[in-house]
Amino acid sequence: MRLESRVRGLESRVGKEGDSVLTLDPRLSTPDSPHGFTLVEALVAVVLVAMGIVGALGAISAGLRARSAANFYHNAALLAQAKLAELESASRLSSGEKSGDFAPDYADYRWNGQIEEGPEGLWLVRVRVSKPASKGQSRQAEVMTYLLRR
Repeated sequence: MRLESRVRGLESRVGKEGDSVLTLDPRLSTPDSPHGFTLVEALVAVVLVAMGIVGALGAISAGLRARSAANFYHNAALLAQAKLAELESASRLSSGEKSGDFAPDYADYRWNGQIEEGPEGLWLVRVRVSKPASKGQSRQAEVMTYLLRR
């Protein structure tokens, strides 16, 4: 058997001086080939992609927390405004504290109101709206106004 038939990817060609030179088939890759990636390059690429994914997930998580907080403050402001309007429409005000919830629509929201009588028919009315959050924490928003009653 001939040597050329045993070695795949090698071809024989004759140079200008007539000597025989063996060269590799260009379709086969070699360790010095510029085609492909080394292990270090692949690891760096994987690390960079992983860092990008972790950063994107962190941004999504922060966005969801911000949306939840914004939703609470939006609802709390509207509910406090409604409770202030209810207290303002009462024919008589009395000093003290009142509390309750906004059931059935907003059963997880609670309110606490403080009414203080000031000089010359001026009343300070505070309404605090709270909602229990996860991990034992709660969010609160407070709205206050002055009412003039003579």
